[in-house]
Amino acid sequence: MNFREWNDAIAKELFNETKEGERVFLFCNSGFIDEIANNNNSSRQEFIDVLKEGEPGTTKSLSFIEKANRSLKNWEKNPEEYEYPPFIGYLAFFIMSDDDHGSEAYWANVERLLGEMKLGANRQIIDKLFQELHLWTEVLEGSLGIFKFFRLGVLRNVGLVKGQLFFNKSDLDNLPNIFSLAEFNPDFPPPEAELFKETRLKGRDYLRPQTKELLRECESNIVGIELREGVLEILQNAIKEWDGFPSDTTIESKSIVSMILSIEPKGFDKKLSYKIRTKSLFEFPEEGIEVQNEDSSQSLFISSYKNGYSKYVKHSSGDIYQPLLQSNGQEKFIFYNQETNNPISSFIFKQKPIRIFLYEHDGLNYYIEVPSAPSNKEFFFLAHKDIRDDVESLKKDFISLEEMPVQYDANLSDWTFFKTKGLKNDENLKQLDTSFSFSSAQRASWEGGVKADASQTNYLNFARPNLNVPFGAENGIFQLVYESNNGEEKVDLNKTSDPNLLKLPSKIPSDVRMKLHVLKEAGTAHIEEEILNLMLIENPTWPPSKKKEFYINKNSESSVDEAEERISGVRIPAELIKKNYQPTLYMAIKGIKAKLIGKNPLYICEYPGEPLDPDWTPVWAVIPQGKKNYDVTYLQESIEGFLPEDVNNDQLEENEMNKFKKWKTTFKTSKNRKFTDSKRGKEIQELWAEYVKKAKSL
Repeated sequence: MNFREWNDAIAKELFNETKEGERVFLFCNSGFIDEIANNNNSSRQEFIDVLKEGEPGTTKSLSFIEKANRSLKNWEKNPEEYEYPPFIGYLAFFIMSDDDHGSEAYWANVERLLGEMKLGANRQIIDKLFQELHLWTEVLEGSLGIFKFFRLGVLRNVGLVKGQLFFNKSDLDNLPNIFSLAEFNPDFPPPEAELFKETRLKGRDYLRPQTKELLRECESNIVGIELREGVLEILQNAIKEWDGFPSDTTIESKSIVSMILSIEPKGFDKKLSYKIRTKSLFEFPEEGIEVQNEDSSQSLFISSYKNGYSKYVKHSSGDIYQPLLQSNGQEKFIFYNQETNNPISSFIFKQKPIRIFLYEHDGLNYYIEVPSAPSNKEFFFLAHKDIRDDVESLKKDFISLEEMPVQYDANLSDWTFFKTKGLKNDENLKQLDTSFSFSSAQRASWEGGVKADASQTNYLNFARPNLNVPFGAENGIFQLVYESNNGEEKVDLNKTSDPNLLKLPSKIPSDVRMKLHVLKEAGTAHIEEEILNLMLIENPTWPPSKKKEFYINKNSESSVDEAEERISGVRIPAELIKKNYQPTLYMAIKGIKAKLIGKNPLYICEYPGEPLDPDWTPVWAVIPQGKKNYDVTYLQESIEGFLPEDVNNDQLEENEMNKFKKWKTTFKTSKNRKFTDSKRGKEIQELWAEYVKKAKSL
């Protein structure tokens, strides 16, 4: 294998269409390299040798790092000549060199592998290679996977390497199973202490021994802060990206919905009262749902409100559900499939001695319960009488602490309502209760603004985002760095009245790719925490597309006359234009991806990635809106004649069986759907229900 063959073999294994929208870790340990070598009749040593040689035409006298940098320069100069960035092989080598997670001996190990060849002094190039890989996946909008710029600890370059080998692939693949067994809710994630503990305990059959030991050390705070932060970030990202279901089919598959408190002073005397809501992106039908406790002795009624919250939970009788608050325990209610009587979702109300609240949170004008204390932000909490004195004894760990002057109704007689401007330190408090743990690994992010396209980093120049800094704008230095005619320019961000928000300065260029260097203070030194990308688009085009555009007129004919009324979209095969397919027009107008589905269970395609078969007519377009939500568009003018058909699945070939399974799965899993046709809403929903019924019966 030559240089290009090695590089692309590694890249194709890491980044491919099956990884679309998923986060990719570069699990390039020695076993990974050996597997690729074995599949191509090569060896690990040959891999190292081709990297030492460099791309064809590379000067032999260059050091190893300089040759890695040369591959980057070649790619930047002529990217169209490459299927993948040619420096991925070099990144794989640096990661492979840290197989044993050693830190002190890392560079010595690299030099041993290189033999007599010089490593080179400019190790910051490794940093740049990671940055450019991150940017490459963003430009592709995650179509081959998403690589996030992640650094473990304070070591600039080694920290990036270690951020890839923290958990192996088996560990990460099993996290959905562990989260399901722990009954986590991805929309209401647990505090960090609980996250470490429950992941370790519920992962005893799924995680490697060294991974479980690492979690135990993180839970007990006996590891360095940089190590703990790295583990925490991976777990937090995993639960954030989790769909709520296990990957192991032997685990009972049901989503978890959290039941939380919503409190507000009521009446003339402003007595503090509480009600129960649910927090989930689970889409309830307009008429609401009924759930039952595990022995079926009690039924509750739940209906949607807004922003993922339900209205107040009620008894089936219509009375408000108001369980007695205690310091420990748990209540569970189940939502069953009415046809199969199988459990679909568990609604869990956890009793605990500390309950954290934010005021006017998520668009609700109440005190809304959250899973853990926010850092550097005012919050409120209820403390049970069993723990109240302990809270008072740790008053010095709060920025401020005061008891709220409120009256309590009878159900809150054992509780005290506190207000604080935040925590100074959570080390002692989280030992008292896990809800008092705030994440030291929270990352900066863009907030607000209007995105110019599907990218996570492109915004309209007239509607700019702010920078949200969870650890506080006072605790770091924040600079935008960009290339100008004068070379590299730097500009500081402006403070706002919100201690967690920074504003972009007015005099920064548009249509220029910028990098935000987030520097978090550590004593007298500044540690580079992360880098965020940003581009402000002055004149956006629609639809955004990397493919060549074409134009069609109102008669669905190809158009070259600029004076003629026409629409612009991605290039579509001419035979489809002649067929005058409505879904083709729809996709051209929207400039987005969708599943196109016909009435026969063999009629489905991922448009525009798969060719649309001209022999069948699409009925539905199912369009993902984020991770869990879908827009459903009915593509025909009439409802008649488009009922779902039967198929004999006993006689299907392998490719037909794959389409059959995908067709079924689409109707069974697209729960969080919104129908886009408001005029025929009821008719279309009823027809969709027939398709769901058919999918379940097949």
